[in-house]
Amino acid sequence: MLSFMKITAAFGIIFLTSAVSIANPAVSEINGKFGAMHGSMDSESMTSLEGSITWPIQECFGMQLDGLYSTIGQRAYGYARVDDIDFGGLGAHFFWRDSETAMVGLEAGYVFSDPVDSWELGIEAERYFEWLTLGAKAGVASIRFESSSTLIETDKDAFFCQFYLGAYPMDDLWISLIAENRFDNTFFGLEVEYELPVAGLSIFANAMKGDHGYDHALIGMKYYFGEDKPLKNRHRESDPKNHLHGIRYGIGTYQAEIHEQVVKSVSHVDSGTGASIGGSGSIGGQPGGGTVVIGPGNSPGGGTLTIGPGNSPGGGTLTIGPGSSPGGGTLTIGPGSGFSFDIP
Repeated sequence: MLSFMKITAAFGIIFLTSAVSIANPAVSEINGKFGAMHGSMDSESMTSLEGSITWPIQECFGMQLDGLYSTIGQRAYGYARVDDIDFGGLGAHFFWRDSETAMVGLEAGYVFSDPVDSWELGIEAERYFEWLTLGAKAGVASIRFESSSTLIETDKDAFFCQFYLGAYPMDDLWISLIAENRFDNTFFGLEVEYELPVAGLSIFANAMKGDHGYDHALIGMKYYFGEDKPLKNRHRESDPKNHLHGIRYGIGTYQAEIHEQVVKSVSHVDSGTGASIGGSGSIGGQPGGGTVVIGPGNSPGGGTLTIGPGNSPGGGTLTIGPGSSPGGGTLTIGPGSGFSFDIP
């Protein structure tokens, strides 16, 4: 699948850039856009803001700078459960374009947060037809997690590619199908945008589903600065796509893969002394992680469970059920244990 997408990307970019006439300016005027979205991302709440500014460079070239701020609800990164995560992002494009035929250029983006960073560097291209747009981008992407894991690479560089086919049933309505492969994970999406009668204002929705159970569904609004024109003309004469969200979605699919590996790793228990039910025990050096369940009525006399430093680096789950340890007990989780726990 990945090899096929790589080959298709190469031929696709050659095809998209086959039109080389220069009949129209790359950017009609200095312009910008600002957008806000909210929704669900991999079962967590996400809110995001984005902005871009684009300007012409001579007649046939243009430049664009992108920005992104995003916050996502509590989730696991690497194998540690963390509170809400704030992401920032910066991107740039340098491109040649004829608004009647095609666009080709270089693009770069960087999305960063405390637990994980990711960047990409690639080539982007679009081929324009009367009511259709074919788009592609391909290049190199990198992801770096602050925490390491024995289960999966947390410092990875890989080829990525994206394709999209967009249609304009009317000049103010855009419907696009998207396919992308990043870090050996594939996801597919649907994007819809409609420009309202209010000058410069549009509403949009974006939904994607990918490997390892990843999905998201987002809705939002954009405001375009500059000359009043139909949405199709904005897309072809003003600003290229802001790719920073694509980097963020790539982080999401890779995190979904990590979560899947952690779940697989906790399928058995490696107990130390006493197994921690009704007495003292410890979870000893289990690099694949483990699961400990203290169910109803266990440990009536109280007990002590210690998860020490460095244990279970692959992650694990401790569940203390209703009625557990009625006589009192102590739970100690040392630094680096890699365990999350639930107390119903």
